[in-house]
Amino acid sequence: MRQLILVLTSALAFLVLAQTAHAGLFSDDEARKKIADLQQQVESQNQANQALSQRIAALEAVIKGQGLLDLMNQNDQLKQSLNDVKGQLEVTNHNLDMAQQRQKDLYVDVDGRLRKIEAAAPVVANNSPPSTDAAGAINPNTAVEAPAEAKDFDAAQTLLKVGKYKDAFDAFDKFIQTYPGSTRLAEAQYSLGFSQFSLKNYKAAIVTQQKLVKTYPDSPKAPDAMFNIANAQIQLADIDSAKKTLKELLSKYPNSEIAPNAKRRLSVLNSINS
Repeated sequence: MRQLILVLTSALAFLVLAQTAHAGLFSDDEARKKIADLQQQVESQNQANQALSQRIAALEAVIKGQGLLDLMNQNDQLKQSLNDVKGQLEVTNHNLDMAQQRQKDLYVDVDGRLRKIEAAAPVVANNSPPSTDAAGAINPNTAVEAPAEAKDFDAAQTLLKVGKYKDAFDAFDKFIQTYPGSTRLAEAQYSLGFSQFSLKNYKAAIVTQQKLVKTYPDSPKAPDAMFNIANAQIQLADIDSAKKTLKELLSKYPNSEIAPNAKRRLSVLNSINS
C-alpha cells in the first residue's frame, strides 16, 4: 500500500514538471494558474496519502494490539484456572484430613466401648489362639499323625502362645506347605490368620480367615475365624463390614462358643449409630 502511494506521488510530480514545461506555450498568467492548480492537486493528494498512511498505521496498531490483548486474556484465564485447581486441592486435602480424623475417633470410640462391655461380661471365647489339650492336639479324634507333623504343629503353636507372632506365622505357613493333607490344616489356617492379626496386618488376616471359612465351613474354627475377621475390620474402622460379618456368624453358627461374644460386640457396634 505504501509503495502504491509513492508511485502515485511520483506520477503527480511528473505531471507537474510536464505542465511546467508546457507553460511556455501559454501566457504567463495561464502558466502560473496551471502551476498553482497542479501544486494544489499535489498538496491535496499528499494530504490524502498522509491520511491513508495514518489509517494504515492505526489499523496495524489495532491488529498488533488485539493479538497482545488476546495473549493477556489467555494468561489471565490460565492464572484463574490454576487458582481454581489450587482451591480444589486445598478442599480435597481438608476433606481427607477430616475423614482420617473421623476414622481415628470412630476407632477410639468403638475400642473403648468394646473394652467396657467385655470387661463387665464373662468371656466365653475370645479372639485368641486355638487351645490344645495336655497332649498338644486340638482334634484328638482325628486320624493318627506322623510324629514330625505333630512336632511341627506344636512348635508353631508354642511360638504363637509366647507372642512370637512373626516366627509363628512363618512356622504355620511352612506347616501348611509341608503337610497339605494334614487333618490340622483348618487349625493351622486359623493360627496363620491370628498371627497376621497380631502383627497388625489386618487386611491379610481377613483374607486368610476368609479362606478358612470358605474351605472348611464345618470346622470348629470357622466361627472363630469369622470373629477374627470382624475384629480385623473393626481395627480398619470398617464398621459396616464388621457388623455384616458378625450377623453372618450368628446366622451360620448360632450355637458356637463364640456366639455370645459376637452378640455383645454386634450390640456395641449397633449402638454407635444410635
